[in-house]
Amino acid sequence: MNRLITPQGKPSDYKTFAITQPAATHWLPATCEQVECEQWKHGWWSEFDTRTPQGQFQETYVRHSSGRAFRQVLERPNGEPLPAGIVRFEFAPGQQCFGASEHKIRLEDVPAVFSTRTGDYRVNTNPEVCSADGWVNQFLENDERLKKLRE
Repeated sequence: MNRLITPQGKPSDYKTFAITQPAATHWLPATCEQVECEQWKHGWWSEFDTRTPQGQFQETYVRHSSGRAFRQVLERPNGEPLPAGIVRFEFAPGQQCFGASEHKIRLEDVPAVFSTRTGDYRVNTNPEVCSADGWVNQFLENDERLKKLRE
């Protein structure tokens, strides 16, 4: 990992504060409609180079397995004809995009996890989970400690 600032002290001189929302406990799979996906709202297009195995696979998938409504067009929106071997499919709005399996929504009723740990990124210590108020108090205390060290 690249760091902009190289630590001057030992790892034990530092305290790490984190607020996390783990995917397994704070997020659920979602549909394009739930996340207001731009492709679902407006439609989209895909071009494939059928001169390659990957392009051939993608074209076959769209035509026979994707389950999505599309129309094949022979030119780009600017009127330019497609080069030989390139296929372009346009997909109407209102259907799941090809990235739909990546869409997630946050569970609003599950609070974030507030934690602190001794040390910085160079050591792997177990985090201590605390309340939001406890985290803020520890953060403020640490900030005061750092101010005194700088003086």
